[in-house]
Amino acid sequence: MQYDIKLHDGKLFVNIENLLDYKDVIINQLHQIQENLKNQQQSQQRYKWNDELLKKFALEVTKFGIKTVKPKNIQWKFELEGLKNHQIGSHLQKYKLRIQQEYKLKSFDEFENWMILSEYHNDADVIAAAQKWNPTMYTKAQEKEIISEKDYNDDRLLEYYIPTYSNSIDSE
Repeated sequence: MQYDIKLHDGKLFVNIENLLDYKDVIINQLHQIQENLKNQQQSQQRYKWNDELLKKFALEVTKFGIKTVKPKNIQWKFELEGLKNHQIGSHLQKYKLRIQQEYKLKSFDEFENWMILSEYHNDADVIAAAQKWNPTMYTKAQEKEIISEKDYNDDRLLEYYIPTYSNSIDSE
């Protein structure tokens, strides 16, 4: 028998006539629905990405090209970690947003496959993958500008590299 129980915006609604006639049955159903929702929420806990996995993700995205990569293209690389396609897709979306912010791009259409986050500018594997897309990017022959900034949170001196690049290869 249908008792017209509906879930809308996280709230359960019951037809008042049915509630009066079948109070005990409906209350049991409501408890069962509540338990199912609680179990569903527990099974969808956030995945915590560690540093090693973040580097692996950056490397795989760069190998495939940030402009063209889709979650299904790299998902098989993360099967051992138990990551699902939707988790990779969510992380890819966040990764792309960070690149968009760092490079001050107006849209994803402006992406170039060689673009990587600044935190990987000193990572040889990720740089090598980026060079596949733009051989003049991150080369040792080019001077890298060293920027020093004072980190006002803990008074440490931070050094990071800003790569220089050109769209054409200069012949010497």
